[in-house]
Amino acid sequence: MIRRIVPTAALACAVVLATAGCTVNPVTGKSQLDLMGEAHELQLGKSLYPRYTESSLGKVQEPQLQTYVDRVGLRLASVSHRPNLPWEYNAVNDPAVNAYALPGGKISITRGLLSRMDNEDELAGVLGHETGHVTARHAAVAYTRNMLTQLALIGGMAYMEVKDTKNRNLYAFGGMLG
Repeated sequence: MIRRIVPTAALACAVVLATAGCTVNPVTGKSQLDLMGEAHELQLGKSLYPRYTESSLGKVQEPQLQTYVDRVGLRLASVSHRPNLPWEYNAVNDPAVNAYALPGGKISITRGLLSRMDNEDELAGVLGHETGHVTARHAAVAYTRNMLTQLALIGGMAYMEVKDTKNRNLYAFGGMLG
C-alpha cells in the first residue's frame, strides 16, 4: 500500500507545483514560484484584518487621526507597484511601538509608534515600509516557502515509511530463515 502512496504523493506534488506555476514579482520583476494567487492573498487579508485589529485593541477612535493615516498611506499606495489593491490604513490602540502589513493591502500602525513620531515624513516612512511588504508579496513568498517545506517533510516521512516497511520485511524474512 505504501508503495502506491509514495508515487501518488509525488505526482500530486508535481501537479500542484505545475498548476501553481510562476508569477512575476511586481517589485523585483523576477519570476517566482507562487502557491498563493492574488485572490487568495486578498481573501486572507480581508479575513485576518478584523482579528488583527481587535487583538491590537481596536481602531483609534479619533476620526481626524484615522483620516490622516489613511490619506498618507493611500498617497503612497497610489504610486506603488500595486496601486489597484483595496488598500486600508488605520491606527490601532496598541501601546507597543509597531506597525504591520497583512496580505492584500491591510496596514496598521500602533498608537505607541504614532506617539513617537514628529512629522508626516516619519509616518510616510513607516507606512511606505509596510506598503513595500504588500507590494513585494512577502506574505505569498512566505506561504509558498512554508508549503514547500511541508511537502518536503511529507515526502521525507513517506520515504522513511517505505524504508521501514522494507526493513520490517527483511527482518521477518530473516526470522523465517532462522
